[in-house]
Amino acid sequence: MSSSSSTSLTSHFPDEQSRKEPELATWRRPAAWWLMIYAPFSMVVQTATAGASLELYNNLICHQIRAEPQSITLLHPFAADVQILSDLAFNASLPGSGSCSSDPSVQAEVAKLATAVATITGILTFVTAAWWGSFSDRYGRTRMMGISAIGHTFGLANTILVAKQVERVPGGYWFIAINAVIMGIIGGNASELAAMNAYVADISTSEERSRVFSFVMGSMLVGVGVGPIIGSLILRLSHDVFVVFYFAVALRLIHTLFIWIVLPESLTRLQMSEATTRYRDSLQSGSAHPRLHYIYILFEPLAIFWPKKHVDQFSGRKKRHWNLFTLALADGSMLLASSSVISQFLYALRTFQWDGEYLGYCLSSIGFARAAFLAIVLPVLIKLAKRENKPASPPGHTDPSDERQPLLSSPPSSPDEAGSSPPHSISHASYFDLSLARFSILVHIITFALLPFAPTSILFIVFISLGSFAAGLSPAINSVALELYTHQAGVDGAVESGKLYGALSVVQALFGNILGPPIYGLIYSMTVASHPRTVFFVALGNAAVSLVLLVFVRLPSRHGL
Repeated sequence: MSSSSSTSLTSHFPDEQSRKEPELATWRRPAAWWLMIYAPFSMVVQTATAGASLELYNNLICHQIRAEPQSITLLHPFAADVQILSDLAFNASLPGSGSCSSDPSVQAEVAKLATAVATITGILTFVTAAWWGSFSDRYGRTRMMGISAIGHTFGLANTILVAKQVERVPGGYWFIAINAVIMGIIGGNASELAAMNAYVADISTSEERSRVFSFVMGSMLVGVGVGPIIGSLILRLSHDVFVVFYFAVALRLIHTLFIWIVLPESLTRLQMSEATTRYRDSLQSGSAHPRLHYIYILFEPLAIFWPKKHVDQFSGRKKRHWNLFTLALADGSMLLASSSVISQFLYALRTFQWDGEYLGYCLSSIGFARAAFLAIVLPVLIKLAKRENKPASPPGHTDPSDERQPLLSSPPSSPDEAGSSPPHSISHASYFDLSLARFSILVHIITFALLPFAPTSILFIVFISLGSFAAGLSPAINSVALELYTHQAGVDGAVESGKLYGALSVVQALFGNILGPPIYGLIYSMTVASHPRTVFFVALGNAAVSLVLLVFVRLPSRHGL
């Protein structure tokens, strides 16, 4: 398949058929700026409760293990004159120093609870995420996002129930694991992210795709930065952890209504209908083994990673291309390293005597640093780099990636418009994205090497914020994966971005939720009393493996496979 045919997913459908869709007002058309409203809103709701959740876990476990007569709704307020992120003596002045939360036995129990929740979510996500990704091809991206929002709302409600009725619910604080079951059944955060990535693929050409991914992920991280600040301010003013959760439930309800009523769908009815037809055909082909039918339904999307045989145009021999498979393994190894983040913050909580509020500010600083890099720095670098590498266009030719074309515009309305970019420009763009992914992993390696030697909480935050320069990894991986998948799919037009990103979500679940948290949780719980820095060195090793794998990924030639 030539590169020009992969510039937009809309180019797979005849123009006369696509014109059957009713004309929408400009502001109602699917575009990236809709996601730049949706994504930060979603992240604000999720991260506003991040610090409060960990504080809640600590207090619930302290109350049960040590039977301390403390209210789980009261948090340690900061002194008014404490200057967060600037006072190097903050560790000594924090009112929570020496509290129950620093007890290694409590830390180990918190790690077990957090690990159990992540593992349950991961296992169920592994089973369901690929199916939900394919579901978004058949029924729409917004419907998948809406279902995910409903699941998040139920999770928040259950957390409040457990905290309020911890003595009555079965299993005590372990009943929080119900959240993991709810989210896992709907594919966890992975299915929501898969739908968002597929939305971006629907509305962008291959030249601009990594920039759009970067803008959307940057706006998402703005929410990551704002959410913990809001949560921490609510804790400061109310000293009541439940107020944060009530606030989050209210925002989540508004967010859910926005998705179901306002957010425009990026797929046409024709595209969803054809995806449904292909899905039914694939089910019929897999019905030869009735006992395996349901397993086939769940895991059939993963088949896109298995290399297909292609005829080499130079040698005439059939050979398998392992690039997409290797890319998925590299992504998985890096996700394994990133899953150490829970243990990293548990290390910081114990070493620097942080509490929930301070952790919220730390998460905000990291989120803002990564958002600035993704939304401001990286898009400019991508634009400059791709313009430097792009050959001059022939006379009379207009490249859709030209700077005169607005980045946040609606998707092309015709195949000619979508497929007008020259093949070599796509190749240059993809090479840059692959190089960006490799550079990002190298930055992660440096970050993991510095973190265990941070002597103060301020330097710990500075070092972990250095990872902001690696924030381009996900946009680059997403862009390269779609380019490889488009070529691997051939010329039959069966390119379903939801299926691809759903399959990548399974990789995320396997390495980031199923394998990662238990491995790092076990390592941290076994070494917290003697060598708590071990998790950083293990993460460094995982990142190094990812970089080695990515070195072996080769992009298709500009002349074809």
